[in-house]
Amino acid sequence: MYDLQVLALQADLTRVITFQMAREASTRTYPQIGVPEPHHPVSHHVDDPEKAKNKLEEFNWDLGFHRTKIIANGGITNNNGKVGVVNMGQIDFDDVKEAPSGGYIQDSRSFGSVVNKGIADWYNYRTRTHNVESRKNVYVVKSSEDEYIKIRILNYYCSRDEKDCRTIMCTRAEAACLTIEYVLSDKGTRVFPISTDPQLAQNNQPGYP
Repeated sequence: MYDLQVLALQADLTRVITFQMAREASTRTYPQIGVPEPHHPVSHHVDDPEKAKNKLEEFNWDLGFHRTKIIANGGITNNNGKVGVVNMGQIDFDDVKEAPSGGYIQDSRSFGSVVNKGIADWYNYRTRTHNVESRKNVYVVKSSEDEYIKIRILNYYCSRDEKDCRTIMCTRAEAACLTIEYVLSDKGTRVFPISTDPQLAQNNQPGYP
């Protein structure tokens, strides 16, 4: 390939050459242009939730999940929705004792795709094994009923621990069963109760396309 480039330049067939040196499976992000998701996985096809926008507005819901993509019931997904997300970062789950008073991010459109930039970067993508691993960030969700939910995504796989997929390729059929720990705020407040046993939720139906 290098020889062909040299010949093309020598023969004056072109004066500009673009050549990708590395694999296409890059995890680089481009937050400076509004793309917080890793380059390679964001190029995978994911159904656009806006195609079902009318249906989404018929129900009272907070977060929607489609494999690695998470949307909220607010912003461009539902102009009348109230739901937003704040990323508290990689901190201890119990250290978040009160929900923030503001800063909740709603869904927006980025390069033609619906995205919630408050939670879009919840995972790392391993290019060698093509598997997903949660960053274990803590998020606070302002719900459709003006209450608050503290969440952390613990695992992406149905019957395997994420660490098992660091050296082997876990299949798509084993994926998208997110396990999430969560705590609801005290009724009518932004305060999260002290709990030694957070609730766990899991989607047991793996998503496809």
